[in-house]
Amino acid sequence: MASTRHRGVKFLRLSGGRVVVRWRDPVSGKQVQRDCEPLGLTNDDLRRRWAIDKAAELRKLRGQLELGSGSALRIDIEQSHRDYLASFVNANTLNSKRAALADLAAHLAGQGARNVQDIAPAMLAAWGNHVRRPANPHVIGTRCLYLAGAGAWLRWARGLGQLPRCTPENIKAALRRQKAPSEPIEVLRPQQVRDVLRSCIAHDAAEHEKVAPLALLLLLTGMRYSEGAELVWNEVDLEAKVIRLPAGRVKTATARTVTLAECPAVLELLGALRLRGGGDGRVFRIKRAVAEKLRLRTMGDYKAPQWDWRTLRRTCGSVIACAGVLGPGSVFLAAKRAGHSVAVAEKHYLGALTDLPRDAKNIEQALGIEAEAKAIVKGMATRPSGRAVIAS
Repeated sequence: MASTRHRGVKFLRLSGGRVVVRWRDPVSGKQVQRDCEPLGLTNDDLRRRWAIDKAAELRKLRGQLELGSGSALRIDIEQSHRDYLASFVNANTLNSKRAALADLAAHLAGQGARNVQDIAPAMLAAWGNHVRRPANPHVIGTRCLYLAGAGAWLRWARGLGQLPRCTPENIKAALRRQKAPSEPIEVLRPQQVRDVLRSCIAHDAAEHEKVAPLALLLLLTGMRYSEGAELVWNEVDLEAKVIRLPAGRVKTATARTVTLAECPAVLELLGALRLRGGGDGRVFRIKRAVAEKLRLRTMGDYKAPQWDWRTLRRTCGSVIACAGVLGPGSVFLAAKRAGHSVAVAEKHYLGALTDLPRDAKNIEQALGIEAEAKAIVKGMATRPSGRAVIAS
């Protein structure tokens, strides 16, 4: 068995012809051994250059540990993932992050990394290339979500001193996102909005469970589904004509205020719902699975065009921006209503609507849904004879 030494990195050719590389981990003090073939080190020149880079990495890591910026504690990758995910409550956010982190953990395990401290820039670069590969069955948007989700965890771990081998530059370079085709932002045209609301009204007239009030609220406020469905009365100020969402209820963890002066039908709807009473403080009493069932039923049984909760949110912002309902600052205020910067709102939420009246005073007028809104409010204005399923 022959050996080659270079600045603390040793290459060994084992009796079976397999070449391995060894070094001592500055964090744990233990010897680490890796096969050269999976690392792409197939000849002496590649091994020499890799050894130089590795030796520089080890020197830097030892310096960080001497300065106290590295963590001597070995943290299991999956445990670090659990700790990171514990800070999120939104189910959709958790599911998207779990998928990305599980794929990353499996790939790192295949390269011999069990602890966060084992992760090296080359490993992240290999995973990034794996995600971006043309044969990946996921669409580009999903691939970018994987890369973004993994990057967020890596930056979090580095902030805790768990990732001493990787710099922000390493993470950014390894997890660069792919350029996705830019499709038009999907919003509902005024006639489509009218058809959706009419189908919801027809549904509610025939069924015990109601979907129209929640759909109207989300359409006119631009709130996320969870923000509207879980709305409580102490967040509603009818006198001031605002809904104040606390940071703990907002996906971005940033409190925001949704004004209601530009959607008077919401004020009437909330006033009607308030008169219906209820003891648990919630405006609506409906589970996501039930709401989805009702939404699908409006399309299947009541001939509504294709719609979902997010499309209602996008339509609201697009109407405010394109109809100028809030004056010269409509684009900025539409972005703030959605809880995003103007750049993010223009990229993901604000679609082009060119057939809106320029003299509309509110969102209902801009969409031409005043009659439909009035019918939904009227349906909530009388106290129900039995238990209310959607309104508390």
